[in-house]
Amino acid sequence: GSVWDLEVGARARDATLQIFALDESASVQATLYKMAERIIAENSGVQSVTYTLPNKHYVPVDMRYIGVDNLTPAKAEVFVPLSHPSGLISATISRK
Repeated sequence: GSVWDLEVGARARDATLQIFALDESASVQATLYKMAERIIAENSGVQSVTYTLPNKHYVPVDMRYIGVDNLTPAKAEVFVPLSHPSGLISATISRK
């Protein structure tokens, strides 16, 4: 779609929500890149995409008190988010 295509916003929203919700990337940077890459691919009039996302961290819950090893990285399954973001991750992805 061109920059005058009224559906660009809807496609950008759909790409953002779908990829952010379903991507199993280990980093928000990789997910951010995939979202922008799809928006650029689906919209010929879009030259660049910028995202700024909170850098949220989740830490494993210490469950040794009930005999569960949740602190070994390979075994951790229960996490709690830190109350405040550890900053922002921002990137602009542009066409070649």
